Amino acid sequence: IFNKGKTKQKPLVRIHSSCLTGDLMGSQRCDCGYQLNSAINYIAENKSLGIIIYLNQEGRGLGIHNKIISYNIQETGWDTYEADNILGFSGDERNYSVAVKILKYLKIRSLKLITNNPDKISALKKNNIVVSKVVKIKPGINKFNINYLKTKKNVGKHFLKI
Repeated sequence: IFNKGKTKQKPLVRIHSSCLTGDLMGSQRCDCGYQLNSAINYIAENKSLGIIIYLNQEGRGLGIHNKIISYNIQETGWDTYEADNILGFSGDERNYSVAVKILKYLKIRSLKLITNNPDKISALKKNNIVVSKVVKIKPGINKFNINYLKTKKNVGKHFLKI
């Protein structure tokens, strides 16, 4: 929790799924680390109450082992969702119930959500948490992740301007 003294404002919240390769190793195959850092910077710049909920949902919920296998499948020409399907997964296995429990524990009923993912918004709304504003993150585009980001936009329906 950032800027704890700012309790009268609706908090800025980032629900972030862990990405060992992007968050910690700086992988350019995704923009996860970029998104996390952008959210932290946005909260700091706005001097608002900010909450980062970091969920253990590596590889869109597949786990690190399956994520690495998925990477290998992607090297043969499949996109990230197709590779996950080949492994028997939906393409996004994440669940936001833990984030909902954390927000309810903190008595947060309304917030500003930092995300490009419509599933996060839906999960909060279904659990009676009001998303008063969606703060979209400009994607960190590079030559290694452009196709990944296009797939997130076209298949995952993420709010991305590419």
